Amino acid sequence: EMKRPLSGEQPLTLAYVDIDGLKWINSRLGPVAGDQALCTIAQTLIERMPRKELVARVGGTVFALLLPNTSTDLGRYILDDVLTNLKERRQASGQPMTFYVSAVTYLQSPKNVGELLYEAERVLNRTRERKTDDSALEIVERAQPLI
Repeated sequence: EMKRPLSGEQPLTLAYVDIDGLKWINSRLGPVAGDQALCTIAQTLIERMPRKELVARVGGTVFALLLPNTSTDLGRYILDDVLTNLKERRQASGQPMTFYVSAVTYLQSPKNVGELLYEAERVLNRTRERKTDDSALEIVERAQPLI
């Protein structure tokens, strides 16, 4: 899927969903409860995405969502929907988690996957600084040099 968007002029969005609070759940309630929380989060992401195969866990508490050929408005809608549903599931479970949903949309394909990942990580780091449930989407018309 990555090769196709990188070769065209269609918009491409990469979102990260990071979860804060899983360490607390693991230490207080045990690893089974932490695993259950991760499974619930993954299921929520899959349910809210247009294409479930474009959801992946990429790190301990981070998931990636790929939205090829998705307009900026639709991307914002999907990410807001994801955050709303994660918050609803958190409220139902009563677990102390914070969700950071961040994304970068390239109006034209990035030069390479590294550029896409770099920009998405940059937006995620800024979203984490707010220390509260939040979503952010930035548009990249022309990427900054990596060095």
